[in-house]
Amino acid sequence: MNVERLRKVRATILSKPQYFDMSDWGRYDEEVCGTVCCIGGYAALDARMVRIKKIREEWGVFSSLEVTEKGRKATADENDCAGKAWLDPVYRVSLGLTVEESERLFLDENWPSVFKRPFQNSESRRERARIAAKRITHFIKSKGRE
Repeated sequence: MNVERLRKVRATILSKPQYFDMSDWGRYDEEVCGTVCCIGGYAALDARMVRIKKIREEWGVFSSLEVTEKGRKATADENDCAGKAWLDPVYRVSLGLTVEESERLFLDENWPSVFKRPFQNSESRRERARIAAKRITHFIKSKGRE
C-alpha cells in the first residue's frame, strides 16, 4: 500500500472539497472550474497515470480520461462504462492495493458503517470530503483490512 500517496490524496480532498466526488472517476466540471475526482481518480492523477482532458464540442463540454501509464494509451469518456472498467486496475496500481483493498476503499458502499452512513446521508461536499479523509486515515491504520 502506498501510504504516502494515500496521505497526499487525503490532503488534496480536504484542501479542495469542491473537487471531490465519489460517484465519478474523473471529469472536468465547469461549475467548479476544474477536475472532479474520486479517491482512485486523485491517486491516479497524482501518479501521473491518467490525464483528464476538457473537450469542447458543439453540443457542450465533456471530459475524456487518458491512461498514460507505462506507455499504454487509451481513453474513456464520461458515458463509457466499459472504459471505466479498465480504469480500476490503474487506480489500484497507483496506490499499491489488492483487488479486495481497492473494493473496500473505492466503493463507499463497502466502507465500515461508521463512515458509510454519514457519507451517504451528507449533502455537503465539504462534509463528504471530511468523512472520506477520516475513511482514508482509518484504512491506513487498519492496513487496508477495514
